[in-house]
Amino acid sequence: MYKKVTLFLIMFICALVPLLSSRFVTAASQNTIRYASVTAITTHPLATSPSVTVQMIKDIVPGGSGSDPDDLFSVNGILYFSAFDAAHGFELWRSDGTPVGTYMVADINPGPGHSLPAGMVAYGGYSNDSDFYFLARTNSSQSHQIWKSDGTAAGTVQAMAPVDDPRILTVVGDTLYFFANDPLYGGELWANNGTYGGSWLVQDINPGPGSSYVTQNPVALGNKLLFTAYDGAHGIEPWVSDGTIAGTQMVKDIHPDASSVGALGNFVVWGGLAYFSGNDNLFGGELWQTDGTPAGTVRVAAVSSSIGTHVQILGVFNGQLYFLGDNPARLWATDGTESGTRMVHDFGSQVNYSSSYGAVPFNNGFCFTYSGSRFDTGSFLELWCSDGQTAVHLDIIPADDEEVQSAPVVLGNTLYFALQDGPHGLELWQSDGTVAGSQLVQDINPDPHVGSIPQDLTVVNGRLFFTADDGTHGRELWLLTAQTPQSSWSIYLPFIIR
Repeated sequence: MYKKVTLFLIMFICALVPLLSSRFVTAASQNTIRYASVTAITTHPLATSPSVTVQMIKDIVPGGSGSDPDDLFSVNGILYFSAFDAAHGFELWRSDGTPVGTYMVADINPGPGHSLPAGMVAYGGYSNDSDFYFLARTNSSQSHQIWKSDGTAAGTVQAMAPVDDPRILTVVGDTLYFFANDPLYGGELWANNGTYGGSWLVQDINPGPGSSYVTQNPVALGNKLLFTAYDGAHGIEPWVSDGTIAGTQMVKDIHPDASSVGALGNFVVWGGLAYFSGNDNLFGGELWQTDGTPAGTVRVAAVSSSIGTHVQILGVFNGQLYFLGDNPARLWATDGTESGTRMVHDFGSQVNYSSSYGAVPFNNGFCFTYSGSRFDTGSFLELWCSDGQTAVHLDIIPADDEEVQSAPVVLGNTLYFALQDGPHGLELWQSDGTVAGSQLVQDINPDPHVGSIPQDLTVVNGRLFFTADDGTHGRELWLLTAQTPQSSWSIYLPFIIR
């Protein structure tokens, strides 16, 4: 009987061995009962100390030179990017995070010449939801043209008749806006209705061969395009367009001077209004808002103490818009009204100037990079987090000059960013929003003088894509996947030895 039980238990535990890590306590003598402790895997939410796997997806260019992926952009769960190989040059590639699913979409400039794809933007107007538009060139001696793709070689085609040097693609409804050159009109605003021959010059804003476009981030404001432009008479000011000559006009002459800069761009749309950094030469660079009309374009609040200043909008979090001001250097919040604008944090009088790579919502607040220069200690690149009431510096390496050199991204309940320290160089780090909960993810390149220099951190379908150089393969595409962490529990089985 004992032999049968023993045989059964042996077979049972052997079946568990490939799945569970086992620790067996052997018996000291015959007919003695001992217990075996078996460690098993259980599931826990990602919030509890998540573990990750980090790996290069594909060695596109074998050897140490690398494929130099760039311009990472996602559509419907697929990552698109520009990458190089010797046979095709820089072309459009795609990846689903697997080696077999990482391949060139199309050789737009046939042979080793480069098409240099860039400026990708999703466009569902006259296309399906998988289509996107981008800039590429078919000849090394010509300028980029506007192309579209559905992610297949057959579906990657030139989207419209050639124009000279198009750039800054922006979609508003069913219209694709862009800026392009013309020998008669200079660089101006153009539009396209989704067909090959459906492009038109919207308006010659700066009459004659002079150019008007200076915008950095045009945005959709309702059914119109909001952008900055120079008309030769009013300086750089905010403009709107509905795609027609009559519907394209300057919103407001914020700084009345032909050589002035009244609108600095950095548009963020919130609650039907666009917020931006404006300068009327009375209060310096301050936070402004516009609804696209002259009367609806006003300064929200004056937060700076001198004219030569600026503000930078971080984003909207928990129903408030947050922005940085300088002189004095402070973090501000607003509900869009002057009375509802309040200071969140004062960075101190030693800050000479400051800016941010970007901010992300995190832990019922947000985290952001803060960089600039201090009179006493020089330049800095730091990671800060705020709950909307105050802000704290995540001083991850107090005895060192850590440098956070990328905008943070969030995957699950974890913050990821590129940080440089002395022992590792510039590598990928993670944080739970506390100093104690911040750590190096992986020392991808062991050379402490360089590091792997992670760039283009992009979250797609619960995975983090980025580019890195491990010192062996050159710069290639990498993937971080958060794994369900392991925790231990014990089951005890009577192990009978006879």
